Amino acid sequence: MDYNKWIARELQRLLPKKALITIDRHALIEAWKDGFSEEHIVLTVREGRIQEKKCEWPHKIAFRKYFGKQNQTCLVITRFEKTHIMVKTTWLYQGN
Repeated sequence: MDYNKWIARELQRLLPKKALITIDRHALIEAWKDGFSEEHIVLTVREGRIQEKKCEWPHKIAFRKYFGKQNQTCLVITRFEKTHIMVKTTWLYQGN
């Protein structure tokens, strides 16, 4: 299946800018250890770019956002459920 088609379909079904976002406990703890808050994770999903290489059909979509003040990039792996977006994993690394 063409990645662009199924990703576009999922994004139309659950708009990241408006959808309810829930965060897995493991993802939240890892973000806190690295000095990032729940707000950074939500911003990454709502405003970040899609990382097609990390996406997997049928529901796994990855987002990436660079935070200039902290000079860190947040990569978030999400799972699009029927009624909400679940954040499963977060990675934080230095630079862009």
